[in-house]
Order: sequence, then C-alpha cells, then structure tokens
Amino acid sequence: MATLAGSTHSHARLVVGAALVAAIVGGALIATDDVPSDPYTATGTVRCASDATPVGVWMSAPFGDAGWAAIRADTGHPQVVHYARSLPHGGAYALNVGCGGTPQSWGITATSDTYREGDVHLICNDRPTRLGRVGRWFPPLDRNARGGTAYGRCARVE
Repeated sequence: MATLAGSTHSHARLVVGAALVAAIVGGALIATDDVPSDPYTATGTVRCASDATPVGVWMSAPFGDAGWAAIRADTGHPQVVHYARSLPHGGAYALNVGCGGTPQSWGITATSDTYREGDVHLICNDRPTRLGRVGRWFPPLDRNARGGTAYGRCARVE
C-alpha cells in the first residue's frame, strides 16, 4: 500500500512540475512578443465603410508609446484620413478609429488587428447589420457585405 501511495505522490509531483515548466516556457514566449525593437513611425490611412469621416485615431502600443496619432484629411478624398505616430520603442500597435461624430464624441469606435510595420491602410466597418442585435448574437451574420469585416472592426486594404 505504501508503494501505491508513493507512486501517486510522485506522479502528482511530475504533473505539477510539467505544468510549471509549461507555464514558464509559455510566459517566455508571450513576453518575447512585446520586447522593444527599433523605433519607427506607424503611418497609413483609415476610411469608414459608411463614408463617415474618421474623426480620431488612437494608437494602442506598449512601452508608453500609446497615444493620439496625428491625422489629416486626404485632399482628394475627404472621407480618407492619413495618420502618423512615432513609436520610439518599436513593437506592435493596434488602432482605435472614430467613425463619425466629433473628435470629442465618436459615433462608433472601430478596432484593428495588431501590426508591426509602418504603412498600413484600413477600412473600418461602421455600418450596423440589417439584422441589428441578431448579428451580434450570431457573428457570421455580423459582416459587411463588402469584404466580410465584422461591425466595429477594421480590415487591411492594399
């Protein structure tokens, strides 16, 4: 009986040890994703699918680099806004784009994926689905007919 209890105890220690190693390795892999890199300036354009004017661009970035991007309207296409923000510590960033409303009170906030390069052009789906809340409950219905981008999300365009 002592042998059985001893092997169960050893097995439990082995499982706990393996879990600890997995957590440490997993944490190291996650941590390397947010390490500082060479500085660069994130630039590009944003446009709202409804042709509402983008009124603000907030850049989420690590290492204290988050903040408002400088924006300016495209002279030939007023519904397109150029943005730029320096990232002194490099790393990845994501955009939060205000479609419609005012710079102080956005009509809708659309979010982007994460990027690591400087020249990114996005279209943001600010058009609610015809199904309204049903589209939110059943995500396949919550797509923009042009491009399949979910409501409140931005997708890259080339």
